[in-house]
Amino acid sequence: GFSSPLTYFNSSNTSVVCFEAMGDFNGDNYNDRFLGELVNFVASDSFQTMFESFFLTHAVRFSDDEEHRLDYYEMYQNFHDLFDKQLEDFCAQQDITHAEFMKRCRLASTEDEKAKHYINILLSSVEYETFVKLMRIMRPVAEMRASSAKPAASPKADGKGGSGGFSSPAKASKEVEMDRSEAKSGKSPMADAKGLSSPAPQEKAGSK
Repeated sequence: GFSSPLTYFNSSNTSVVCFEAMGDFNGDNYNDRFLGELVNFVASDSFQTMFESFFLTHAVRFSDDEEHRLDYYEMYQNFHDLFDKQLEDFCAQQDITHAEFMKRCRLASTEDEKAKHYINILLSSVEYETFVKLMRIMRPVAEMRASSAKPAASPKADGKGGSGGFSSPAKASKEVEMDRSEAKSGKSPMADAKGLSSPAPQEKAGSK
């Protein structure tokens, strides 16, 4: 099965950290034309903005408690469905089936180390455990954004100026378990390639 990656992206005012481990986010720099199209699709503003919004909306609900609550898994399923829908859109644009998509990804990963690196990251990003870790990492960013979004309603609204935007350049972090301190520097997550044929996690919420 092939699952997709979450990237942290960069939109006009929001920096996101993409998995730098994913490497190059310019599709024109890949030898395989199909993979280049996929890279550009995942890096597009529409794709990135959609997932940034999802993470910043729901991350505040994740705590550092070891126990995985039922609503975590429900949110993960929503995320997974959203990602799958994006993958379907990409396949439709390319006029290929899901099976052909998987075949081309495997082919690209065997012919180019850079492509293999990108796809490997994609594969791990839609797993449940990764999703929960990422949501916890992004919680401080989501809280900052929520706080700065309502200055008019509260006289004590933070005067940090801002619209909640983050200015650090979009860079990829090599691991999902990066420090929260890094997340606070302006990283906002985005989901990348959809859970390509990656089944929903077997574990049940609350099992941990």
